[in-house]
Amino acid sequence: MKCIAKGIAYHHFWGEYCCEIYLDFNSSWQAEQAAKVLGWKFQNCSTGIFLKNEETDTVVDKLVELGADRSKILSLEHSIDTGDPFEISIELEHPDQLKLAI
Repeated sequence: MKCIAKGIAYHHFWGEYCCEIYLDFNSSWQAEQAAKVLGWKFQNCSTGIFLKNEETDTVVDKLVELGADRSKILSLEHSIDTGDPFEISIELEHPDQLKLAI
C-alpha cells in the first residue's frame, strides 16, 4: 500500500544548525507504521524527527529516495525558519492485506 505524506522542515540556528522534520499522513496507522520504518517518533497522524547538523544529510537523502525534493526541504527562500512543503510516498504493508501465492 502506497502512502503519501506531506512534509515540512523547521530550521533552527541556535549556535549549531539543527532542524525538525515532520511528515503528516492520512491516518494515525500510516504515521505509526512509517515511523517504525523510518525510525522516527510517532505523534497522532504525524511522525517527526529532530536532527543535529551532522544527521541532516542522511535523513534528507532518505526522504529524497522516497520522492521528496531536496531543494524544498532545505529551502530558506520564503522563511529562514521553515523549508517549503514537500511530499513523499512510502510503501507500507497493512496487516489485513492478503498475500498472493505465485
